[in-house]
Order: sequence, then structure tokens, then C-alpha cells
Amino acid sequence: MIRKNRQELNIRKDNRPFWLKRIHWWFDQKYIKKIITPQFEFLGASPLILGVKYLNVSGKNISVGDFSTFITSPDAHVHITTWNADKHDGKIEVGNFCLFSPGVRISAATSIKIGNSCMFANGAYVSDSDWHGIYDRALPVGKSSEVILEDNVWIGDSAIVNKGVKIGKNSIVGAGSVVVKDVPENVIVAGNPAKVVKELDQNEKIISRADMFSSPKELDDLYLEIDRISLKENTFFGYQLIELKKYKKNSDGEVLKEKNKKLIQNKWEERIPLNISIENYLKEEVDPYIDDYEYDGDYIESQAFGYLAIRSFLNLPISFPKTTGCDKSTVGGKMVENIN
Repeated sequence: MIRKNRQELNIRKDNRPFWLKRIHWWFDQKYIKKIITPQFEFLGASPLILGVKYLNVSGKNISVGDFSTFITSPDAHVHITTWNADKHDGKIEVGNFCLFSPGVRISAATSIKIGNSCMFANGAYVSDSDWHGIYDRALPVGKSSEVILEDNVWIGDSAIVNKGVKIGKNSIVGAGSVVVKDVPENVIVAGNPAKVVKELDQNEKIISRADMFSSPKELDDLYLEIDRISLKENTFFGYQLIELKKYKKNSDGEVLKEKNKKLIQNKWEERIPLNISIENYLKEEVDPYIDDYEYDGDYIESQAFGYLAIRSFLNLPISFPKTTGCDKSTVGGKMVENIN
């Protein structure tokens, strides 16, 4: 049903010619120097910031070492924040070679110290404070206690590190974990509250980000050559053409969303007649637009679930043996033998 042609795949890759990407890179470096660097008390050599507009630095006493990497996105900013008011004077100190992925938040009202080569996966959160009093909810900050992450610590996706915690060298915090107590060196912790689930093999050599980026100049040259090779077939005309197609696709998508919004509203007002089956609804109301707008299966699935949800809410039939093969009662709505 979905056309996966080469033109569609081109939309997903970097279609810029090499020289245009270098111009964008040059502007990013100027933005980092003029706008981002002054927000830090100290920002070390050669920071790599992907998505410079979405790195938010707020407060005083924020220092980040050399060769840091910040990866951001429009829907997942990176926030580095200190609270410097009343009796609190928050401080954040980050070592060299650290990685911050999209959605990471580091918030300090007292002190957060992060060692060299630490990594923070998407949505990780480190805080040294409660940010409100437990009983006095109007009290800003509340209890606060220093957080320390030693060298080469890895904080997993959406994990939370709470106030007063110290995490030892090389240790890993599993995805979604909540750390409320100290973590020893060379272990993996997981869960809520986080507990040790594995000890790292002391005989295995651990390669850190400092090892990976030990020769930054050689690495920059390598990335430059990769870009030169991978983008050499791109042309400015082709890039503009694909950008226009992306713009048209987005515009058409908004028109279609509005059309379907009105469609659902009309169905609601009509109380969705009993003689409309799921099969006919998809065939008559959804399929005609699939090829035109190149929507994938998720779009069809969302329409089907929307249809079922409304019928269930209205206590109308939602499953028919003829179209779904279901022969038992379902949760919500009611079962009918034949709709025709």
C-alpha cells in the first residue's frame, strides 16, 4: 500500500551539497562563540553542539570541560540550569569528553560535579534538590545536597539521579531507573529505587570517550572526509527540490488532518450509522488519501482506533464477525451478528 520509492528515501538523508553543509557548520560555530559560550562560566575547547538553538543554559557557575558533545532536537532540548537566589548558589562542574543526549536536564541549587567521559542518554535527569518543600509547597528548592558522578559514568535513557547521590567510576544506571542512594564503582544498577544488578568484569578493558576522542584533530579530519564522500553526489538544485517536496508534504498533511477532523466531527454528529463497518470506513474514507499523501500504516491504525473509540463511547457495535473475524463479546460497545 505504501510506496517506498527512492524519492521518498531521499527526504530522510542529508541532501545538502558538501559546501552548503560547511557553510551551515561555519554559522553554527559563530553562534556557539557569540551566543552559547558567554552563557557558561567556562566552556572548554572544541564543543560539538548538534542543534545549537535547542541548548538552554540558565544560571551562573556552569562549567563544562573540553570536547563536550551536546545533541539536541526541537522536541527535546538540553537544559543545564543552576538556581542562584536566596541562600542558594547552585554550581555545575562537568569534566572533559562528556556526552549529553536530547532531553537531558541537569539542575543544581547546591552542587553537581560530573567527571570526565560521562554519558547521559535521552531524557536523563540529574538534580541535587527537591525544588519545593515537602510540607511548605511554596518554598523554593526545598532540601538540597551535592551530587557527584565520577569518571566514565553512564546514565541510561530517562533515568533520574536524585539529591545527595554519589555514583562511582565506570558505573551504569539502567534506563528508567531512579537513584536515591550511593552507587559503588564498576556496577550496573537498575529499578526504582535503583539496586545493583550486575558487577562489571574487572578483567575487561573499559574504553571511555576520552579514549575514543584522544586525537580530536584526526577525528575532525575523518568526519570531514566522510562528509566529502557521502555528500559528493548532492546538488544545490536537488536539495532545493527535496526541501520543496517536504514543505508540500507537510502542508498537504495539515490539510488532510483538518479534513479528517471535520470527518470525525460529522460522524459524531450523525452518531455513526450502524450500517458502516470498519472495513467500509477504511475503504471509503481513508484509502483514497493514502497514495496521495504517502501515509504509513500508523495513520490507518490511528483512524481505526479513533473510529472504534467513538463507537465504544456511544455504546454502538464495534466488532463484526464478517469484517474482523471476532466471534466473542469485546470490552466496550456491544457485539452484533450481522450488520448488513
